[in-house]
Amino acid sequence: MWADWLRKHAHNPGWMQHVIRIPETDHQMRWDRWSSWAAGDPRWHVHTIDTTTTSRETAAKTLADWIEAERTLLHRGLHPLALGDWAST
Repeated sequence: MWADWLRKHAHNPGWMQHVIRIPETDHQMRWDRWSSWAAGDPRWHVHTIDTTTTSRETAAKTLADWIEAERTLLHRGLHPLALGDWAST
């Protein structure tokens, strides 16, 4: 059940924000930077890794590969979160 909810949030940042957004942390977490985004926003770039049937080694390698791919996008200036000045506000 929780996994289904998390998967929906991975595709739609507006899905059940109250589960992860804690008002007392607004000044620390800057929830406002993404809370108005809708499904399909290119900045909401969530990669999911299904580890249901994988070994720890395979899951770790998949995670490491994903991190490296994200770093490559960032270094090339192509990462969705690096585009524009939305994060500096």
